[in-house]
Amino acid sequence: MCDWQKATEKLRIKGAFGRSQYSEKPMDSQGKWIGWGAGVVIGLAATVAYGQTGTAPQRSPSLLPFILMAAGAGIVLSIGVGWWLSQRQTSAATPPLAARLDAPPPPPPPKPQSPQASRLPSPAALLLNQGRQKMEKGDYEAAIQDFNEALALEPHNAEAYYERGVAYRRLQNYSQALADLQKAITYNPNMAAAYYNRGLIRFKVKDYQRAVDDYTRAIELNPDAAEFYHNRSLARRKLGDYEGAAADYKKALDMNPNYRYIHKEVTTHKRQMGADDFYERGLVKMEKGDYQGALEELNQALRMDTELAPCYFDRAKVRLALGDEVGAVDDLRKAADLFLEMGDIERCEQVTALLKQQRFRDV
Repeated sequence: MCDWQKATEKLRIKGAFGRSQYSEKPMDSQGKWIGWGAGVVIGLAATVAYGQTGTAPQRSPSLLPFILMAAGAGIVLSIGVGWWLSQRQTSAATPPLAARLDAPPPPPPPKPQSPQASRLPSPAALLLNQGRQKMEKGDYEAAIQDFNEALALEPHNAEAYYERGVAYRRLQNYSQALADLQKAITYNPNMAAAYYNRGLIRFKVKDYQRAVDDYTRAIELNPDAAEFYHNRSLARRKLGDYEGAAADYKKALDMNPNYRYIHKEVTTHKRQMGADDFYERGLVKMEKGDYQGALEELNQALRMDTELAPCYFDRAKVRLALGDEVGAVDDLRKAADLFLEMGDIERCEQVTALLKQQRFRDV
């Protein structure tokens, strides 16, 4: 490339990039000092050489112009060599023009996210809230659709699995409900409500021991929920663990003296009361000393389930408190017979011993 082409390229670079890191630098580096230094040395050498050509009268005047021309040529040549060296240094540090022109511009800095945008709920959270609102209105099918969409966005969302499991339980789709509640427990092993709802389903399908296990785990995670103790008392009673059932129900009353169990959410959100419901209400009134009210509740429970042995035993206590010893004896005999049929020999023998000794005050 000739000198005028180099000069043209330098002008283009300067025009395109201004005073950037790729602009040509003036010859102010090592090459400049090499050129000027060599020129000074040549000039001094020429002067010394001229001075050593003899005495002043012997020097030939015709030699002086040649010496000065040689010194000047040496200075120009030295400066040219210095400029060439500086150009090599600049070209080695400067990328080619094509690479500079083709290089992509640096990406813009990311825009800072506003605090309000960071606090906005995620789409999955919005779908969850929407599904919960539909659940409160009893529209379980539509709520399940919202939970499905939330899980499509966040497949490991324990809350979405839990809510969908509750919706399926209220629709009596127990197999799907159990699967969803198990998923919720897998992704969040500390979700007490998931264990509790799974216990409700297992109680409904008469898997009483596993229902007790689920209620127990729910109580371990949340020991302040009276309904957990209450439902475990029902499951324990089904297993014949009457002492454990009584202890659980007493615990529920101690936690909430005004506790009233109006209905159990086992099959649907709202259903008619069963024998167990009236039985529990009778126990509440008996604990409060309302024996007449307790007697009415226990009578209704036994009209609905004539084989509820513990209810006969507790009604005997109520009748004894009301002074009806004959009725108390009849209830104890019926309770002993039912305990025997159930295979609860220990409980049967206790009731029978009370009857033989007529120790009604110890009932």
